[in-house]
Amino acid sequence: QENSLMNAIRNRSLLVCEAGQRKLRFPEVGISISLSPKEMTLYKLFLSHPKGLLLSDLAQHRAQLYQLYEEHYTVTHSEDFHEDRRMRRASIESIIEAWCEQGSDLLQTISKINRKIVELLPAPFGEPHKISGSRQETRVILAAASAG
Repeated sequence: QENSLMNAIRNRSLLVCEAGQRKLRFPEVGISISLSPKEMTLYKLFLSHPKGLLLSDLAQHRAQLYQLYEEHYTVTHSEDFHEDRRMRRASIESIIEAWCEQGSDLLQTISKINRKIVELLPAPFGEPHKISGSRQETRVILAAASAG
């Protein structure tokens, strides 16, 4: 891992990020970053929009958010399949609704993602993989914008 990291530092290359089910993987340097289902949902949303998104426009992406969150959601609410599905849907929809209203949970989730990236990827490699931008600006993952 250390040799790979030293090579990347020498080459100043943009690291490839693979977003899996639970982890962001940076294979060139052998680093994986664990994200919660909520965090992975937001990260994948921004990855899929290389030009970025305004937080005020999240409601336009409600269906995509729901689909992404459902892929990563692991909580079981009930032994009864139909009841579990109903409760799962309600739980996911309440989180997405709060995000679409730009509640504090949205900003906290973005901050948690960014903190994990910067803590585990040494400078300058973490910065392009963060969700960057202020509240009123377009939020973007610069590495996705460079690749797209």
